[in-house]
Amino acid sequence: MTFKKRKNSQATGATMLILVLIGIFLLFAMVTNPEKFQNTMRGSAQTAGVMKEYTIGVLQGGTNDDNTKTIQGFTLQSLQNTKVLARFPDVSASNGIFRRSDNTKTFMLEDPKNTDNIFLSFTATEKKGTLAIILNDNALFNGILEETNPAPIKIPAQYIKKDNSLKFSTESGFLQSAAYTLKDVSLIGTVTDITPLTKKSTFTITQEEYEITTGATLKYFARCDEETIMEIILNKNTVKNGTITCEEETTNNIPKSSLKQGANTITFTAQNKNTTKMNNIKIELSSTNTNKFVTSFNIQTRPRSLKLELELPEQGEKIFNGVFNAKPFHIRTSEFIGIIDLTNSTTTGTNYLEITPEGTVNVPKARIRIS
Repeated sequence: MTFKKRKNSQATGATMLILVLIGIFLLFAMVTNPEKFQNTMRGSAQTAGVMKEYTIGVLQGGTNDDNTKTIQGFTLQSLQNTKVLARFPDVSASNGIFRRSDNTKTFMLEDPKNTDNIFLSFTATEKKGTLAIILNDNALFNGILEETNPAPIKIPAQYIKKDNSLKFSTESGFLQSAAYTLKDVSLIGTVTDITPLTKKSTFTITQEEYEITTGATLKYFARCDEETIMEIILNKNTVKNGTITCEEETTNNIPKSSLKQGANTITFTAQNKNTTKMNNIKIELSSTNTNKFVTSFNIQTRPRSLKLELELPEQGEKIFNGVFNAKPFHIRTSEFIGIIDLTNSTTTGTNYLEITPEGTVNVPKARIRIS
């Protein structure tokens, strides 16, 4: 019995000695490096649950709808007009036994490249023998005309040029005569006016907007059958001069030097034969007035998972762009809480988090949850 008591007393003394040494070690650590001591003790509590909770409030992003200027859509369309290209009241041609009389008329076209659907029409008050009609060495008709009011003669567009010659002549048999008298000889065609088509619009930038603006982005959607050559001028500064692609949104950057406080004038000019419909035109002002949430926190032991939770009490879709330890992430949600898993970007030591919304979003609380 004496031996057992002595053995138990020795064990109790050893336990007390160990506890005293642990206490001395913890006291030494707390005195010499209190911050490290607190982080170490906190690390034991970072095994599960909410590690951090932040009170945020309203965040203001850089692409708020309030900073977007909208321009009403419009159509740029070339004008086509049917015109009388040339007209001759009377044209006569004959061919007798001792005399031949051809008749050549000349006329000019201002824009032959954009003239098509050309027809030659006339009324034949006298018709005898064979009639030949030649335009710029190209035969339009060669035969016997039987009708007084024949159908108009179609003229291929490649036959015409700026200066034109239209020749009428007749042929007859041996010891016979031929004669034709034509009234109201007319050339009618469709002329496409490709004079540059222009549309001007204005939008206003307030003093407050201009002071915080760093530039802008012009966005538009062009509906057209083929590529369109477009020149876009903003306050006498060229934004675009070249081909725009049909059926997709086009984006052009605008430096702040091209903008001004007050009224801004933007001009769209197209030069093409096809019709171009410009839709969804908007100028998005880039602003320095962004209120983003930035924080950092320490992790001593890497958790199994780390998630960011955002309280979103307002209805509607919310979009956030963030960066966690230099790695970007994106949140798009219509729910009342936004969650994203950041485990793969988590590191031991200091972790850096940055959140920026698109537009204005109310975020009452943000939590870092680990497990």
